[in-house]
Amino acid sequence: MYWSLFPGPGGFLLVLVAGLFVVAWFLFVLVAVLNDAFRRRWRRATLRLVAIIAVLPLTFLAARSGDYFHLALLYPRYRQQIAATPNRPVRFDWGDQAVTVLDGMQQRTLVYDESGRTPASFAHRDSNGFFITTRHLIGNFFLEDTASQ
Repeated sequence: MYWSLFPGPGGFLLVLVAGLFVVAWFLFVLVAVLNDAFRRRWRRATLRLVAIIAVLPLTFLAARSGDYFHLALLYPRYRQQIAATPNRPVRFDWGDQAVTVLDGMQQRTLVYDESGRTPASFAHRDSNGFFITTRHLIGNFFLEDTASQ
């Protein structure tokens, strides 16, 4: 997700500030478009509208690519640990995504499984009552989300 690099309250605050920035930018450009239209500067108004239309899908795409960016950024470190433990699944802690204590535990774990025994999409409860979902990220990498609720 979008706060893969900054889990917990720090990521929530970062997303909140970024969201406010995007909304402020959108309103600023929209006012500029209306001003250009009022002054009959059609070319500038059209270019600004195109900018709005282009930026919104790119913002959504950027918000959805956080896990891939996180993996790419730290891949050399992960590769080094994977090489140190061959033929076994390797787990990397990606932090607790809970914003407050009331959210319970929302642990994220990156799993590298060369054997292919990790299911691509799987959800279950473990013996401690935690709800665990596993999804394929890319290649032999999987994301495990563990929630206490």
